[in-house]
Amino acid sequence: MKLLLSTAFLAFAFLLQPARTFAQTCENYVPAIADGRIVGPVTAGAGNVAALYFFVAPGRSYTVEIASTGSSSPSAVTGGYGVDCPTTSGGWPSNIATMPRSDGRVIRLAIEATSNTYIVTRIPTGTVTYSVTETTLYNPSWSTTGGFFTQWGLQNTTNTTVTGTLTVQEAFGGSATYTRDVSLPANSGVFVTTQDTFVGGPIPAGRGGSARFSHNGPAGAVNADGFLLNGTQIVPIGFRAVREAGR
Repeated sequence: MKLLLSTAFLAFAFLLQPARTFAQTCENYVPAIADGRIVGPVTAGAGNVAALYFFVAPGRSYTVEIASTGSSSPSAVTGGYGVDCPTTSGGWPSNIATMPRSDGRVIRLAIEATSNTYIVTRIPTGTVTYSVTETTLYNPSWSTTGGFFTQWGLQNTTNTTVTGTLTVQEAFGGSATYTRDVSLPANSGVFVTTQDTFVGGPIPAGRGGSARFSHNGPAGAVNADGFLLNGTQIVPIGFRAVREAGR
């Protein structure tokens, strides 16, 4: 009985944990979840500076879209890591010229995160909708066991070059992590295999684990697949974005 009561109390206490607190230099903090859902419309003005925030993890990529409901570009500043109410940009590059494109009423930024924290977009005036999408692609299984090697196919579905990083992690046979920078030409694709050169490599035989690909394109920019090959057998493996809306 005591154990049950203690467990119930801990669960109740967890539910009562406070929301994220900030320095409160912005007036209205609105959370967003990085799965493509649309937040808003959110209206800001004198005495009501809006701050939309979301959480990121290192080695993952995200795209942020801020759309004005008016006729002009959104008044928005997306700050750096952990800046509570930013007045200067975190320097995130725009990919609004990459398909699918939009007009000047939309701001779209690419973030390849290197920190485990939050990012805030400050909206001083105007009415906007807001969305954040994690664009990382995930492969749950690769292998170099039993004479197999792994091949990943990465297709750029857009009109501009997309760059990113393939991170390969061992789950058995070792515990190493390997990385390889990949550049995908517009409307084209490349293949990467476990026999290629990786930082931290070469990848030995008898290993296996998972992989992910983070990149600077918008949601849907990269289409991917994977195969285990040994010269006589071809085994397909999954490789996809799991938090893009509609995927």
